[in-house]
Amino acid sequence: MLATTLSQDEELHWLALKLIPGLGTRTAGKLIERFRTPQAVFRASRTELEGAGVSGSVRTELSVFGRLSIGRPLTDTRLCKVVTVRAIRCLLHFFAGIDLTAGL
Repeated sequence: MLATTLSQDEELHWLALKLIPGLGTRTAGKLIERFRTPQAVFRASRTELEGAGVSGSVRTELSVFGRLSIGRPLTDTRLCKVVTVRAIRCLLHFFAGIDLTAGL
């Protein structure tokens, strides 16, 4: 088997895919089989993700991240911002019952 060298952008997209709340290993594998790369998964429309069997909350997370990263290189800083936003949203939901995904 040949070893594949990933660019920093590819590595960060793989990491971002792994960080999507509710996205399990099996579903992530199915998405990669269908779309071929994490970048393509994040570029997929909500309809395409629904057709791939992705649940509503995971579709929302993928769509939000996709909007933040489409057309721009994913940098450590951008990924940190996304992770920070996710953490803040989780804390607000946990402690105050605020759902910031409503209406997305």
